[in-house]
Amino acid sequence: MAEAAAPVSEGADGRIQPIFKDGRYSNPWGGLWHEEATFRERLKFFFGKSHANVPHSERELDQTLPILQPDLSVFASSPETGIRHMWVGHATSLVQFDGLTLLTDPIFSDRKSPSQTIGPKRYRKPPCSIGDLPHIDCVLISHNHYDHLDHNSVVALKKRCSQALLGSIFSMLL
Repeated sequence: MAEAAAPVSEGADGRIQPIFKDGRYSNPWGGLWHEEATFRERLKFFFGKSHANVPHSERELDQTLPILQPDLSVFASSPETGIRHMWVGHATSLVQFDGLTLLTDPIFSDRKSPSQTIGPKRYRKPPCSIGDLPHIDCVLISHNHYDHLDHNSVVALKKRCSQALLGSIFSMLL
């Protein structure tokens, strides 16, 4: 059986337009905060995630997803040609190209949450700390979800990196 198509709004030019309700964007597919979502559905979202596929022991985690100590000395200088990349974890990557070192979506805390007491916890520690990283020319933040932007990491980066480089970004975030 085919799913019903979501409602669309077409502009005068025939192109699909965002749907607005009372002057605000409206998600046509509902979602967690749609008016009809019950308290129970919201609780289930926050507390009901299945962890059935997560290894239960440290030994099993070490076999499945080992933490490898990176050789950060290779990032002391940018490659002459091409790109150098190191995946740090989830959305965080260290990338070098054309003489620049870029850090994406800095997440170095234990939890992806506004609080380090509650919220989704990492399964594995990051392979390095912010203090271990080489000189960073640019921090790329793709969007403002907690699993792509971590307050503690931003504060640590602000202390470590050039104020001129990061000032405009961090003044918006802190």
